[in-house]
Amino acid sequence: MYRLISESAETDWPTDKVKPFGGVTFSVTERPQKISIRTDCIEIAANMVQSIARYLNLSELASTCDFPVAMEQLKNLIDSSTAHQVTREQMIAELAEKKQLIRNLTVLAEDHRLVGNW
Repeated sequence: MYRLISESAETDWPTDKVKPFGGVTFSVTERPQKISIRTDCIEIAANMVQSIARYLNLSELASTCDFPVAMEQLKNLIDSSTAHQVTREQMIAELAEKKQLIRNLTVLAEDHRLVGNW
């Protein structure tokens, strides 16, 4: 699924193949049981972690990740959603207020009609 390439990836990449989008840095540290994967793509990182866990036959795997661009996009979406929710609540409150005003004016108009006070 993945091909490990050398540091000189630009020179040894086959000319008839399309170069992958982004890049992945894969390193095994001197500490046992620690692997670092560096990529900007969440999907690639998830696939690699799953593949490694499956290959090593691990049932549990602790991992940490940091995707600042994706987290910023998520934060923007949450902020936008919160703003939409606040606007929606304001509109519902205004609608209830207008509805009550219409009820009051309808009762007042009916009273004036019955009294004959046009």
